[in-house]
Amino acid sequence: MTNPLANITKMVYDFLLVEITDPTLFNQDSCFEYSILSQDEKPVRKGRFFGANVQLRLTQMEEGSYSLRLYLNGGEAQNFTFVKRSASSLQPA
Repeated sequence: MTNPLANITKMVYDFLLVEITDPTLFNQDSCFEYSILSQDEKPVRKGRFFGANVQLRLTQMEEGSYSLRLYLNGGEAQNFTFVKRSASSLQPA
């Protein structure tokens, strides 16, 4: 099993944290594109970021399971899964 080229937050309330862990993938001009897909593979959001670390605000997304498809420097995609929860699920009943 190879090491992942990036890490993400597995349980998300407001922010999904993405960290590119392979130093060969980034430099000053590195651009990473991403797509967030619902559990039934429907696109929910897409975008791009520069640099080795980013926080994606997902506050308005519904609770559920999602996947992040990360395109590394225009190359192949790496897939990750995460669960989105609302901040109200942190409140005691």
